[in-house]
Amino acid sequence: MALNLSNIAGALGSTTTNATTRELLGYGPIDIQTLALRLEALDENGRVAFVRSLKKADMLRLWDATAGREVTADDFVPPGTRIGAEVIHKGQNSLPVFSQFEKRFTPADGRPGVVYGYNHTNLTWTTAGPGYFIGHTRPGEEHFGLDYYEVPPAHAPLPSAWPSLRKNEIGIQFFIYAKMIDYMRKVSVGVTIGRAWMRGKRTSNFFLLARTGV
Repeated sequence: MALNLSNIAGALGSTTTNATTRELLGYGPIDIQTLALRLEALDENGRVAFVRSLKKADMLRLWDATAGREVTADDFVPPGTRIGAEVIHKGQNSLPVFSQFEKRFTPADGRPGVVYGYNHTNLTWTTAGPGYFIGHTRPGEEHFGLDYYEVPPAHAPLPSAWPSLRKNEIGIQFFIYAKMIDYMRKVSVGVTIGRAWMRGKRTSNFFLLARTGV
């Protein structure tokens, strides 16, 4: 039976979430294989609760621990997902405010190894736009990234509820998403970690995603 971290935390209080996170991560170098197995034993709600309990220092340790653990498009949109369907990943970033968000993905019709997506938040004014991206491995590169240099083509069969396509070089979006790539690594099945590169330079901004619904 899958463990349910969120139910445990809800029943016993917020300190349980912290204790469980500490129990999973420890304080020294992270044993990523053991962590992956333990996360995969949690149910979906438990993985989301774990992701949303992490602080920036935890994310940095996890980023280092996941070196070499590459992801593919299948980690974001499982094989067999129908064209036009969305897969929601609930996220936590390392920013001090507005740290919870979602990245929503959909298959890229006719483009193997590619997914389309955007950033979803209830506070749309804080992002000044949807922040569309293409998830792929760029030509000449080795690592999968969420690429904000590109957005899905105008004819792409995106989910009907998604916001209108908008390039990231337009308006205030330029200062948030333009010329950015989030390079991704695998924590476990259903959990990934990203680090932002802006204008080709590594930043100290991290985030984790927990896939839901599949």
